[in-house]
Amino acid sequence: MLDKIDKKNEQLYSENERLKRENEILERDKEAALSRLSKIAGEKLSKGNPSITDLGDPNRPTKLGERWSSLYTDEWTDAFEEISAKCKTNKTVVPEKILLKIVDWCYTTCRKLSQNQAKRIEQLLRDVALQLNLQDESKNDINQNIHVKCNMTVSEVNDSMNEFIDTFRSQRQNNERLMETAVKKCVDDYLKSNKEATENEIIFVKKCSELCWCICIADPPMVIEYKHFERYKIDSTKFNKYNRSGITVEFVVWPALLLYENGPVLAKGTVQTNNSGTFEISQSVSESENYKLREMWTCCETNINILGSLPTRNSSIQYERFSDFTGLGIPGKIFRNKIAETYGESVKYFRDMSIIDAISEEKSKTIPFDNVDNVQMNCNSVDIMTDARHACRKNSFNSDITALGQITHKVLSYQHVIKRHERCSQKHELFGTKKLYEDLESKTVRCHSHDRNSSISSFIEKNKPNVIDCLDTWHAGKEENNVEDDIILQESDDSENEESDYDI
Repeated sequence: MLDKIDKKNEQLYSENERLKRENEILERDKEAALSRLSKIAGEKLSKGNPSITDLGDPNRPTKLGERWSSLYTDEWTDAFEEISAKCKTNKTVVPEKILLKIVDWCYTTCRKLSQNQAKRIEQLLRDVALQLNLQDESKNDINQNIHVKCNMTVSEVNDSMNEFIDTFRSQRQNNERLMETAVKKCVDDYLKSNKEATENEIIFVKKCSELCWCICIADPPMVIEYKHFERYKIDSTKFNKYNRSGITVEFVVWPALLLYENGPVLAKGTVQTNNSGTFEISQSVSESENYKLREMWTCCETNINILGSLPTRNSSIQYERFSDFTGLGIPGKIFRNKIAETYGESVKYFRDMSIIDAISEEKSKTIPFDNVDNVQMNCNSVDIMTDARHACRKNSFNSDITALGQITHKVLSYQHVIKRHERCSQKHELFGTKKLYEDLESKTVRCHSHDRNSSISSFIEKNKPNVIDCLDTWHAGKEENNVEDDIILQESDDSENEESDYDI
């Protein structure tokens, strides 16, 4: 009986051990499967997505950005000192431009090498993919009867190639020997055309070629920007200033590194700037994204030419600030005159239509007064408030006088007064106000608010008896406070006099 029990226990023990071994095997297979699944998911997530990178990759974008900045601060500086010393006698040579040409040459050479290599290898991989499906066929037969004998569509051929191409790109990014070959070719080609190159210049070419190769073979390829920035407004998101202040780019010193074309900036470049007041329209402004800004800028340009060359100093400053803020630039007079000829009539038309619409809206929203005998004045009228903007505080050479609707605050009329119209600058506002009334003659003015200008009050009293003369909100409040202060002072004086009489 005991023997049977022992034998049964041994069988159960053996079965238990076997199940344990199988369980361990299954656990290892499970971990391996999860690992492969995680790897595949990671590859799919990071494939073609430069925002997600392998932190263990020494050539990941952030590291390349750091190396690009380091190349400028270290090797570029050493090469700059040697080239400056070598070209010391020649004042027309700019060492920064020479070094930028070296960067341009390295980048262009590496990009061509990378693109040509990728095209050749992808063609070879296409042949490999076809050979795997037609092992007994010759290359000529494959080319002639690819779809018949292979029974493969173009998409199937491309799918079969994807694994090969992905492997090729991955191997190329981490292949030190391939990078050394590319760098050696760049350095040798450079020395053939620049036999007098200095030691630090050669080191700079080598380091620059290494980085340019890594930039060009990235997936997607990274981009450096350095062309077509001269005479444009500096883009502070991409470039730092070199050794001079200003807003206009004179020339590029060091390119900016981007994650991909039109992508985020990994490392800022450097540009030499100057204080030139005129620069071209910035290419960094997208026409589709800033269409409205461009139209506003064009209309602003046209209005300036319609009214004359920058009517007032204030409008000139505001125009320059607007152009600077939007990054659209300030073009020359020839371009502005051309714009005025092209868009002038259209701008005038829309300006007049805008004023007509503003007057109609103001009339529709004006509430009639009670106990007013003049029905025409009460029902078909507008309330306006006017003010003047002078070019300078004293002896202004021109002024802008504007009438706004009391309710809508939209422009109902506008007058530009210059010295030719009125020699005395103190009378510009009165002259402009008279012109406003001529412009609004058919649109009856009921109330006229202004900034307590005595000449305007006198003009309204003598020439516009039906118009109610008012003060604007700020001056009316100020006037009311002054009256209250006068009353309080008067009461205080009366109280003091009464106390004085009582004491006597």
